[in-house]
Amino acid sequence: MEDKITLKGNGSFYIREGWLTKGLVEIEKNPELFSKKYFEGADALGVGSVMAKSIKYWLMAAGLIVKKAEQSPVKYDIKKGSFISKCGKLILENDKYIENKDTLWIIHYNIASNYKDATMWNLFFNSVSEERFNRREFEFMMEEELEKRGHGQGSYSERSLSNDCAVLLQMYLDDNRERNPEEKMHCPLAELHLLTKTNDKYSRNEIKEQDISSLAVLYGICGYLEKAGLIEEKERTSVSIENLLEDENSPGKIFGINRITLNDCLDVLEQDGYLKIDRTAGLDTVYFEESSIKTREKVMEQIYK
Repeated sequence: MEDKITLKGNGSFYIREGWLTKGLVEIEKNPELFSKKYFEGADALGVGSVMAKSIKYWLMAAGLIVKKAEQSPVKYDIKKGSFISKCGKLILENDKYIENKDTLWIIHYNIASNYKDATMWNLFFNSVSEERFNRREFEFMMEEELEKRGHGQGSYSERSLSNDCAVLLQMYLDDNRERNPEEKMHCPLAELHLLTKTNDKYSRNEIKEQDISSLAVLYGICGYLEKAGLIEEKERTSVSIENLLEDENSPGKIFGINRITLNDCLDVLEQDGYLKIDRTAGLDTVYFEESSIKTREKVMEQIYK
């Protein structure tokens, strides 16, 4: 059975500076923002209709809005529309203009671990490590990854795949900001320095301890535990350090951190009481007690407190 994938949902636009803030402010006030009644958000957001659709797409891909009113922390009288999510509400209340680097890591994790809505992002960060590649080689790698998942050529538009590959590379490179510091075309996620370009070759950067906070790594760990179905509500939750490095949607994969950086962050988290580590007899296992923080929203509350 093929998994549902999404290609070119972004309308050929990567996230622009200010987009997510605009979207969160307006969607909290009006869940019908993206309906035809309100011109699909174009007027309220001050952009064209294609850009408005792109903003909606990125809000959804980043987990900042949800489709069901009951999933929102805000109570609305209407049941149909787009509703601010718990994650979106926490960002809006605590880091409205997305100035905290941890917020960028949160948004990146949510997008890159979202196979259904951001397929190319999920495949790229889970399958491509440090090899150097050009644009065409990147597209070929993504075609191979789709093939492994039952999506052969002909089951999707090659042009859409090429478009998403181009948008992904633009999102994480800081080319526009280097040319003009005031340029609003800049994508905030470029500040994470996850990608490097030399001539026509791209590569993933290895993220060091000074580049990412221990709580951002904890957010990734909790996201991985949720997606892998490993959380035990009424007893101890355990996971191996190897899984946190190598599994799909793990912080090792999505953030690009190595074993040393992960271990350093885990040591800080253990010192701060968030988890326990057992390295005896080569176990290398991380434990969360029943009362420990194990959800992404709870980690966000710690980040913003």
